[in-house]
Amino acid sequence: MGVAITLAACAEVGRPPGGPVDRTPPSLVSVDPGSLATDVDLEQPLRFEFSEKIDRRSAARALTTVPRLVLERPDFDDLTVVFEPTETWPPDTVVVWTLTTSLRDGHGVALEEEIRGAFTSAESFPPGRITGDASLKPDPTLPDTAKAPEVDWTQLRAELDLPPPEGSRVTTRWRTADGDETGRFTLRWLDVPSGPYQLTAYLDRNGNARRDEREPVAEVDSLFLGPADSTLTLDESDLVLIDREGPVPVRFRLVSVEVDTVDVVFWARGEVADRSVSSAADTLGRAEVEVPPGRVSWGAWVDLVADGRFGPDSLGSSEPFLAPDTLEVAPATVESLDVRWPDSTLSFDAIDTLRNPPVPFDLQIVPPAPE
Repeated sequence: MGVAITLAACAEVGRPPGGPVDRTPPSLVSVDPGSLATDVDLEQPLRFEFSEKIDRRSAARALTTVPRLVLERPDFDDLTVVFEPTETWPPDTVVVWTLTTSLRDGHGVALEEEIRGAFTSAESFPPGRITGDASLKPDPTLPDTAKAPEVDWTQLRAELDLPPPEGSRVTTRWRTADGDETGRFTLRWLDVPSGPYQLTAYLDRNGNARRDEREPVAEVDSLFLGPADSTLTLDESDLVLIDREGPVPVRFRLVSVEVDTVDVVFWARGEVADRSVSSAADTLGRAEVEVPPGRVSWGAWVDLVADGRFGPDSLGSSEPFLAPDTLEVAPATVESLDVRWPDSTLSFDAIDTLRNPPVPFDLQIVPPAPE
């Protein structure tokens, strides 16, 4: 009996060595100088106390400052991390610091969200601010009757930059702010007068603190704060976020038609697209395709054999086609074109004699080589 009890005890599954897995993000307990501290000594260290020990390798790159300063390697004392400037903090200047989500604890768990603060050696903070209310331009590929999608405006991120100095292309990040539930944000502690500034506002949907492809964005440049008013306000019409890379509808309408409109196929191909798109016109001579924004080639042909491909007709001659043209498609903006037929129609005796095919290769039927 004693042996059986011993074996059963040995078979019991216990906790893994080292205790339970740590999944709790570190949190900031205190910071010195405190947020919005004034009259700060130019040589006072910036000291952070966390809820748990911080990974030393992540700490140095997790702290960013505006203006950008060269900092000594951080010192660690149990739960405290201390940063010092190589020289001193800039006098009479607001120092805005940010702890990014690259900061991790000793078990590799990242900070849940950015933490920001500011201090200055001056007697007070400058009063200048830029406020904004963002709006989202509807997706042009959705039907007009579609319900507008819900927007999580807390994902909104606003970034204020100083333009690059002469001879450089690199801007200087000056302030950042997050949106509230309504899409409103405030960029604070700006000198009056000051500027010019470049403002970028976007929906940071993946939370990585940078604008990625397909994240709607708005940009405004040449912003100034004048001496008469310390607050600059931008309304929803100034900050309309658009998806720069999303597909855009191009709508064609045939006019002066001398062919059966249902036989006409329109095609389009973006400059960087890997394939062409096509659409047959309806009985009213209308067709629509979706293309990436930018420079787009387009054209049409009369699909005499109704196979959806450009090629020879039953007699071996080329199907009639429009001479290819190009247009510049703006992001998130529907493009409409009236097309006259056959005013711009070209004809050739045989398709295999065309040196410059009028339709992209992936929409053609290539005739077999002669034996």
